[in-house]
Amino acid sequence: MRYKKIVNLSVILIILLLFTSCNSNNKISWPAEPKKNEEVKSDKVSQLNMVYPQLGNIPKDINEVVSEVNKISKYEINTTIKMTGISVVNYAQQCRLMIASQDKMDLIVTGTLGFIDFTGQVANNQLLPLNNLIEKGGHGIKASVGEFLEAAKVKGDIYGVPTLRDEAKAAGFAIRKDLVEKLEIDISKIRSLEDIEPILKLVMENDPDIAPFYPGQEATHSIDTAMRVPNGDTLASDYYFSGVLMNALDNRLKAVNYYETLEYASQIKLMRKWNRRGYIFPGIINNNESSYILVKEGKLASFLQDIKPGIEGQVSRQCARDMVVVALAPIISSTNVVTAFVWSIPYYAKTPEKSMDFLNLMYTDSRIINLLDWGIEGKHYVKQPDGTIDYPPGVNAYNTGYGMNSGFIFGNQLLSYVWKGDPVDLWKQVDEFNKTAIKSKAFGFQFDSTPVRNEYAACLSVWQQYQRPLGVGAVNPEKILPEFISKLKAAGVDSVVAEKQRQLDLWTKGNSVK
Repeated sequence: MRYKKIVNLSVILIILLLFTSCNSNNKISWPAEPKKNEEVKSDKVSQLNMVYPQLGNIPKDINEVVSEVNKISKYEINTTIKMTGISVVNYAQQCRLMIASQDKMDLIVTGTLGFIDFTGQVANNQLLPLNNLIEKGGHGIKASVGEFLEAAKVKGDIYGVPTLRDEAKAAGFAIRKDLVEKLEIDISKIRSLEDIEPILKLVMENDPDIAPFYPGQEATHSIDTAMRVPNGDTLASDYYFSGVLMNALDNRLKAVNYYETLEYASQIKLMRKWNRRGYIFPGIINNNESSYILVKEGKLASFLQDIKPGIEGQVSRQCARDMVVVALAPIISSTNVVTAFVWSIPYYAKTPEKSMDFLNLMYTDSRIINLLDWGIEGKHYVKQPDGTIDYPPGVNAYNTGYGMNSGFIFGNQLLSYVWKGDPVDLWKQVDEFNKTAIKSKAFGFQFDSTPVRNEYAACLSVWQQYQRPLGVGAVNPEKILPEFISKLKAAGVDSVVAEKQRQLDLWTKGNSVK
């Protein structure tokens, strides 16, 4: 009986083999042998944790979007991702804690904005040099980012890949369009920060329940970081005590501590006046919400905003209201603007090659970019006849499940769809904007704070104590500014500026800057 079962089983197996192995040519198909120099891929799927700053609330449909991204990345590079969004307010501190405890982190958004710390992370050896990884697995990055990779170099090593977007900036003023129309505001007369004051007075008199102004687009902003040293170059840092150029086109390339300048003193004096008159958002020191959220919730009328092509459409989507934006300063391309957001790999990442593989997709694969930027087609957006996209019927800025609106963070924004209301050729305009922007004389310079690490850290501690209260008008500058400067001096700020000047002089000679 047992013999019979074995025979029957053998027959069944033979029949199954014959059936499944036949093809159109009646030949048995076997897996092809790997080519001689072809790498045999592992069946094990790698999972990466991507850490990025979350502007506003985490979208409720983010896991669905990530699932769609993973279908593509698993097929293309045998890798999936997890997205970890951290509030801008807590981003720098949380990233420091994660790196210190070596929490799983395979890709991290860093940069030279005030709430990120690219310079410090490089100085403390917390990021991997990417030169070899880019050569091996970042061909798409090299082709798309090009010369802007130079901006993320420190001592010859590339420590991050700048996101591809607008690579030049200037401060602008954003205000609700309905208020412009209601109060008959002539925005053509706005040319400087001082020109805003009559508008804020008008808003307060006519809409006392709405705060007239916020000095910046993010909750953590203040007048200095929002205005970005008008006409100048912050020399690859949002910590302006380390040395800035007051004139980006001045051949002398003289670095100064911004907080000792008359320009800064004038700014904070104006903020103090506006704060005392009630023009600035109340409770700003403890506020954790971006200006976009405050406008969306009907609590705020206007704020300072970086400008670029298509900015009115972007800000209007983020605020869920039509907005008007005007420039307050000349548009200049500097290292600090290019490296505002860069993608880096932590030094302890287990599979840096896989991190680079996915990063390369973020600069080359439009499917991934549009998922990260806009969500799922048909659910979060639909295509229009002219090629732009818009919300599907019944969906809007208030109820969408994926209102990320952070395309400038995720890789190559120039691969993204254009939202309805923006120019159809928006990315062509941005590309031209980047190519024609006036470049700072110090474009490409990066500061290595390692030689003055202790002084830099001490100055940063002082900066964190004084910068924001002064920059939002919460304290009396006549009394507090001298105290701020004195404590910076005691912490070693002159040594920091002198070291930056020394490196800038060497860089100038090495790059034949005239």
